[in-house]
Amino acid sequence: MEMQTYKVVDDFPVKTARVLVLDRDYEIGDYKCAEIDGNPYEYIVNYGFRTIILPNMAKKLFKGKTINFLPLKH
Repeated sequence: MEMQTYKVVDDFPVKTARVLVLDRDYEIGDYKCAEIDGNPYEYIVNYGFRTIILPNMAKKLFKGKTINFLPLKH
């Protein structure tokens, strides 16, 4: 599985988390983290939408950033 790259077109807070809206549907797979600006973030998959959730990141802004889903090493 290769690294997947997307653009964050919008983001908004939900309680203590941040919801990131991606430019297209993403492939759900064996990824270890989402990397933004060289920083790894744990994320929660939001099935059926072009969004992912970053726990405990409500105050950080990601709109306009590029996000890479980094694969697990096998």
